[in-house]
Amino acid sequence: MGRSRHCIFSVLAMAAFGAGQSANAQNCHETHFRGYADIDDIRMYYEVHGDGHPVLLLHGGTFAGAESWSRTIPAIANNHQVIVPDSRAHGRSTDSEKPLGYDLLTDNIVELMDHLNIQKAHVVGWSDGGVIGFNMALRYPDRLGRLVAYGANFHVDGLPEEAIQSIEDLGPETWQPWLAELMYLNIAPIPENMATLLEKVRVMWLTEPTWHAEDLDGIDTPVLIIEDSLGKAIKPEHTRELAAAIPNARLQLIDDTDHMAPQVQAELFNALVLEFLGASDAK
Repeated sequence: MGRSRHCIFSVLAMAAFGAGQSANAQNCHETHFRGYADIDDIRMYYEVHGDGHPVLLLHGGTFAGAESWSRTIPAIANNHQVIVPDSRAHGRSTDSEKPLGYDLLTDNIVELMDHLNIQKAHVVGWSDGGVIGFNMALRYPDRLGRLVAYGANFHVDGLPEEAIQSIEDLGPETWQPWLAELMYLNIAPIPENMATLLEKVRVMWLTEPTWHAEDLDGIDTPVLIIEDSLGKAIKPEHTRELAAAIPNARLQLIDDTDHMAPQVQAELFNALVLEFLGASDAK
């Protein structure tokens, strides 16, 4: 995937979510590398953009990396090396018989860092990507620089009832067709495995994560927590508890978004990320 694919998703996302910005050539970014790494029992797809201090962009559940982050990659890659993987079973990456879980997904990301000879990286995680970031901060703190977590929970209790109902109903018949095609059917090694992916994600979302506030007290990593003011994906009180539990965390709310800020409010989201990562990481 190169320039045209990122441009196409920007246009589709704007049509789907009503963002009032136009996709143009300068907002689309060529990859330095795209390919696969043998990680554990899968082949993990990843892309590399830009140069500088490494930043991992980690996508949410059922989504794919480059498609999700199409409007963030160019902004971050101006001054950083941006690594954009597809988690196991997602996007272009392969799957195995193992169930999905945040420990496994996190281990795979660290293994990718080992493959790329990256000792330490910042992480920007959206939804499941943010949960993976918290997991890294707890289990691999020496591999993590700064963490931006958007739309992430630390316990399943943080999900509103409406979100839980949507998760319980998750399946091929409930996934929007255009989104299923973009994020999976048009790019997956075995498109027929979509139902398996959705079932694995459904089970994981209903059972994980299960940290408590006291578990997060030991996180020393500087953390920026970004959340939607609407609170449809994560309960607002859960997000406030999360921010209060992590000693070096700060909370930033974005108005009028529904778990899609990196696409529908990309300019603001990118500015928050870049300010937090800091100019010291510039190439």
